[in-house]
Amino acid sequence: MVHTLSQIVESGEFLNRVNNMKALGFVKEHENMNNEVKNFEEFHYSINPYKNEILKYLKTGETIAVTMNIIKSLYNGDDNIIGGVVYFTDGNWIWTNYLIYYLEKYNIEINNEFVDYVLGKKSNEQKDNLNKQKAIKYLKEMKILV
Repeated sequence: MVHTLSQIVESGEFLNRVNNMKALGFVKEHENMNNEVKNFEEFHYSINPYKNEILKYLKTGETIAVTMNIIKSLYNGDDNIIGGVVYFTDGNWIWTNYLIYYLEKYNIEINNEFVDYVLGKKSNEQKDNLNKQKAIKYLKEMKILV
């Protein structure tokens, strides 16, 4: 049975889905979030045999927000400008373009739950407008979007 967004909101399911949104790879030095996120130095180098599959998945996320906040790489000796922060989602997870940059260039560690999620084909769930709205609400709750 297909439900409209208003039916889901009225049933309370929308709030349940928003509360289940998971953030991936947010870095304190790049964000102004009101919750706990890791400092950049807390991320570690990690060789992941599934790096290519993970990158492909991350790059196909749906863009939900773009900021004018220009950021530079935090790696010593890397003065590259990453660009404005771009937020992506699949409706269950939310991540940024700088996570993609750091994974691609420096093999930054990725949450094991997310790796299992991508490899477990759970990621094939249909992306719909409700999931996009859930991700936008998450960014607003984290004080990233106003």
